[in-house]
Amino acid sequence: MQIIYEPFQNRPLSEFYDELRFEFPDLPSQLFDHYLVRTARTMAMQGNLIRRHAFIEAKHGINNYRLGSPDGMEVCGIMSIRHNPACSCSSIEVRRSFVEPEGFFPCHRDIAWHDDSNEIHLHSQYCYGTYHITLSVTPSYDACELPERFFTHYLQTLNMGTKASLLLISGRPWTNLSLGQAYYNEFLDRIKREAVDTATHKMRGSVKIQFGRVL
Repeated sequence: MQIIYEPFQNRPLSEFYDELRFEFPDLPSQLFDHYLVRTARTMAMQGNLIRRHAFIEAKHGINNYRLGSPDGMEVCGIMSIRHNPACSCSSIEVRRSFVEPEGFFPCHRDIAWHDDSNEIHLHSQYCYGTYHITLSVTPSYDACELPERFFTHYLQTLNMGTKASLLLISGRPWTNLSLGQAYYNEFLDRIKREAVDTATHKMRGSVKIQFGRVL
């Protein structure tokens, strides 16, 4: 049995401090770390924003495959299962900049399905070929780094959610409940919008198609 996971690039929590340190210069790093991770988990779990890809090389006679996530990430859910009956996992080069491999087709429940424990089940007659699995993942509670995508795609949302949490801590010199609640409401709205963008690969709006001359 062989499962190959897409390489995942992370950044240390300290690289997310800049805006927080500007607005809260006297707060300790440990407080930033706690709320950065908590905010990142909320974004990942509510919006399924962080995706990871895995390949299973199915073996005859093996029907069940348990999926995890390396690097201390936790699996939120399985988003899709695709199958290439003619492909061998050992021939796939998994690049750091992931590109959807050709020749894979969506699986229906008569081929493969998954349960709540993130285990893939294959019908006996389909225990061959390669399965491409898209996972939704989240950092663990004790993470000391976050996926690169939080920095490159969701930094403004991450900062807004973290600042909201800090401002909503009661009884502190920096407490500001009204501003914190406004930040938090905008934070939740951003998660919804980014969840749609992630699910649709930002393919929203009208598409103009130009046809050639009809002869």
